Amino acid sequence: MALEICNNHLFEFHIREELLQLIFSPEFTQYNLVFDDYGFGLMSRAMLLSRIYPLERFVTQGAFKRRLGYGQEERSSGDVQKFAKSGSKLARTELYLWCYSVVAKGNKLTSEIGKQIEAKYQEISEKLRPTVKGAKFAKLCNARTVAVALRWLYRDLRRNCLK
Repeated sequence: MALEICNNHLFEFHIREELLQLIFSPEFTQYNLVFDDYGFGLMSRAMLLSRIYPLERFVTQGAFKRRLGYGQEERSSGDVQKFAKSGSKLARTELYLWCYSVVAKGNKLTSEIGKQIEAKYQEISEKLRPTVKGAKFAKLCNARTVAVALRWLYRDLRRNCLK
């Protein structure tokens, strides 16, 4: 059993090494410059690149956000109007974890945009604190912060990667 665990760790190490080479290859340099500002780690970068490359496919911000799990789909019937989440649950989860582990902890992002994201998280947190309690509070803060960060990410990627 111990040997299997060690072998799995070695296998994971080799996969991460290969992933590092792929993500930091020259064709993704402009993307990585933007990702650095947002404080994305290896797995977040891998997920983002696998979902949004090439960026030219996304004419609208809505399509971009939908691809990353932050889109909305209308599900209405008669007088009842509802909206449901649409897009990749995997991407939504990875972005939630980024917000929870990097943004919500505070002072981990050093770039100008990173500071703005942290400030936005604090602003959202202060607005929601009196009305929402418990685990729902953290989930809602993170979801709203990620939605704002994705708008800014789309803007910055278009500026930096489409020339």
